[in-house]
Amino acid sequence: MSSFEQLTEMKRQREKVDWSDAKKRHEFIRRLASLIRDWKGELPDLRDVFQPREINELLIHAMGVLSDVSTIVAFVARTGYKDEPELDKNNRPLLNRCTPLHMMSPSYRLGFLDKGEEIIRALFGIYDDFEVNYIGPMGRTHLHVACEFGLVDIVRKFLDSRQDINCRDLYKNTPLLVALTEYDRAKEVVKLLLERGANVALANRWRQTPLLVICRDLNNKEENYDLIESLFKINQDKRQGMRVNARDEEGHTALHWALLRHHAATLRLLLRHGADPTIPDKRRVSPLHGIFLRRDEDTMRLLLEAIGELSPRQQRRQTSRVDAQLEGKTALHMALDCANKEWVRWLLRRGASPNIADRKGQTPFHYLCQLECTGRLERVELVAWVYKFFSIVYEVWPRRSLLRLDARDELGGDAALHRALECDNRSAFEELLRMGADPDLANRRGETALHVICRRGMHHGYAKSLFEICDQRDRAPRIDAPDEGGDTPLHLALRVMMDVCVNETVELLLRRGASLSLVDGRGSPPLHMICMIGREEIGLLDTFFEICDERQQPVLVDATDSEGRTPLQWAVANSRLRTVERLLERGADLSGFVFPTESYFGEGHSSWMCYLYNFEVMARALGLVDFLEKRGYEFDRSDVLTIMKFFGRHRVLDAPRKHHNDWFDEPSFVNRAKELMIEPSLSLHDLLRLPTKEAAKRFTHRDYCELWNTYRFRYLPRDYLEVCAWHLCEIIGRGFFWEWALDALVELTNFRLPPLCCEMIMDNLRNKDLMNICLAAGERNDTTPLR
Repeated sequence: MSSFEQLTEMKRQREKVDWSDAKKRHEFIRRLASLIRDWKGELPDLRDVFQPREINELLIHAMGVLSDVSTIVAFVARTGYKDEPELDKNNRPLLNRCTPLHMMSPSYRLGFLDKGEEIIRALFGIYDDFEVNYIGPMGRTHLHVACEFGLVDIVRKFLDSRQDINCRDLYKNTPLLVALTEYDRAKEVVKLLLERGANVALANRWRQTPLLVICRDLNNKEENYDLIESLFKINQDKRQGMRVNARDEEGHTALHWALLRHHAATLRLLLRHGADPTIPDKRRVSPLHGIFLRRDEDTMRLLLEAIGELSPRQQRRQTSRVDAQLEGKTALHMALDCANKEWVRWLLRRGASPNIADRKGQTPFHYLCQLECTGRLERVELVAWVYKFFSIVYEVWPRRSLLRLDARDELGGDAALHRALECDNRSAFEELLRMGADPDLANRRGETALHVICRRGMHHGYAKSLFEICDQRDRAPRIDAPDEGGDTPLHLALRVMMDVCVNETVELLLRRGASLSLVDGRGSPPLHMICMIGREEIGLLDTFFEICDERQQPVLVDATDSEGRTPLQWAVANSRLRTVERLLERGADLSGFVFPTESYFGEGHSSWMCYLYNFEVMARALGLVDFLEKRGYEFDRSDVLTIMKFFGRHRVLDAPRKHHNDWFDEPSFVNRAKELMIEPSLSLHDLLRLPTKEAAKRFTHRDYCELWNTYRFRYLPRDYLEVCAWHLCEIIGRGFFWEWALDALVELTNFRLPPLCCEMIMDNLRNKDLMNICLAAGERNDTTPLR
């Protein structure tokens, strides 16, 4: 086909096209592209075929046909066609006009990455009037397009034609912002725009300034740093008002982005020009908060080093909002939560306040005291950490009256002093007291520091430190202050002694003036509580009486508690033989003594006891029976049944599961048992070989108590310890159970069998069987024997 024929075909196709029908328009473009590919000979003058407006429309619509756009654009350019602007009635160009250049965008050019620059340069060859900067859809101009594609020569022509270097589209993007967004391909354009005076302070619709865009897209290349530095220089020279702390739509500053990108050089540059690391974003997260939330030590170190290079005046100015809060927490709260002493030291020296409370009402002092509970620091490291914290606080806050040491949290009304005790943070506890924390301040439970120490059974060193520091401050703590339950610290210490030994704390409280007569919330005075303790605490009792004598305060040993029980009854209920002796020596009345009832007999003992302690329990109880009988108390059957039921509840008489008859012939046991001497002429092995009745008569129950206190049995092989303890229980309890079971058995047989026959029957029974006989006789309504 000749060129004439091709031109004729082009005109024919032109006449057939319906520009308003997208489908026909698309088909026309496909046929035209096919015709152009086979074009031979002289190129036509397109004005002979199309009107200028049609050529513009053709090029615009061709942009939607990716397979043919390059063919059509190149053909139009080869024909030498040049677009001419349309004029208004005053012969001025109409700028609001859409051209194919406006169709070129980063998302669009993905379809022809290999020919993108070729196409756009061809289009700029067609639309080559740089005196006219057409404004297309969304306010985008030809200058914006040239900057976006990095066409520095085209941009220069626009600027030489005095086009507005700061023109903005509907999104308020300037050519500089557009070029920075495509910086990898538009580096030379950015440089040219800055040289020609582009405004570096203007922001787009999303409040992004050139500085923010650069920092958001930072990489580790040196050119980014140079670019930012040039922005600051231009701003300084031309006074364009660029704000280093400007925030984008999300509230991010340039410093936010520099920190996220870990760009040290840019970070230092921004800080030198006044960037503030405490400005929060839209979510109220400042750069400092973000670092702490991520626990990003590398970034924090980078920030600290950069700020450390600034002058003191700059440091103060740029950390002025160091106490900004995120969800109620300041940066200091977060640093303490991370247990990072470098961050805490830096924040304190930059003016971070230790007085600000979070949403739970907890100040940084609370956080410091709770570090022990987190387990993030070793004890030795924590002590050094606490002392360093308070030394900086002393330095920064010389007026201690301004410190909110006694601020109470929202949950339990605990002050930092309470939290230090709850978390066993002794160093923080002592430092708080030295700084002036109130030891008498109570939480919502009415607990002072002394209450917490005593309730938790803490080491007596805590109470000792409290009194010593209060003495140095010339202040006496309220030692008898009651909590909401009516308990004083002494009551709590005595109550916890039932599980933990805190004798020193109790003695300290007594010597410091704790009341000897105040009752606790349950109506028990201190003497009663001492007697309630399950184990023998004769030293504590002696101290109590000694202090009473020193104060010349009479001891009411027969006083009753709210349940009508005397100290003597409690001591007997807990089988406290030596305590009973002391009480009687101090004048306790045995003549009117009422034996404890089943409801509280043995209450001080654990509900679960191992086999080894069964022997101790029985020896103590039966030793007490002997002692009371010698002092004139006459036991009746109900008293004895109370004791036996206690033995039954705790399975004191139960035989071991692995019991076998030849256990004391085992060589490993025999050798060790022969080494354990009960007395110079009698070993444990000899004692166990004796008949039960004879062995029971060799020693008193009190002797067996003393034997227990020597801890000799602990040296026996573990496999034999249980059965040995059970056998000793059979020995020491034989006389007691025999005496009471004999009368009970005679009674159960309705006196049909003489005592001699009953003894013959009992000879073959164990203590548990004898106990069941007593229980059966005493409680006819309960015929089920104890198992």
